[in-house]
Amino acid sequence: MPAAICTLHRFDFGVKGAGGSRQVMASSAAPTFVYSGLPIGQNTLWVCAVDSDRAQTCAETVVTVNAAPADFKVADAITAFDVGQLSNAGDVSVLANGAQALQSLSSYAGKAEAAAGRTAQDNAQVQALIAAKAGSMINTLANNADSYINDPQTMNQVRP
Repeated sequence: MPAAICTLHRFDFGVKGAGGSRQVMASSAAPTFVYSGLPIGQNTLWVCAVDSDRAQTCAETVVTVNAAPADFKVADAITAFDVGQLSNAGDVSVLANGAQALQSLSSYAGKAEAAAGRTAQDNAQVQALIAAKAGSMINTLANNADSYINDPQTMNQVRP
């Protein structure tokens, strides 16, 4: 009787929390993941490759997230955010990571703008930029929904 063939099933990505507990941020068939929204300071990131028998091998690394420079302008970062480039990757997980990054910029904008004494008009401009980019991402996802749904690897990237 031939031996069963074991295949790579997924990659789990996450951060270590207090006490060393692992918190899963994403599971995907794709071997890459863009971490976003990490707090300032040292963060321990990890990845595990899981096979079809549920055996796994893991690696981790420590990264340091620095505070944004004092002259960082959220509006400039959002303007430079290129949804077309994300779409051209042809990978729904890239779009999902882009959405996370956009959400992080939005969250940062609310905190940073208030702390810097920005006007309501400045905040409205930033929120309008975010809404435009989010709308573009939604259109990209909607326009490619059939190809994403019909591709088993893509579906594995968006399903936990």
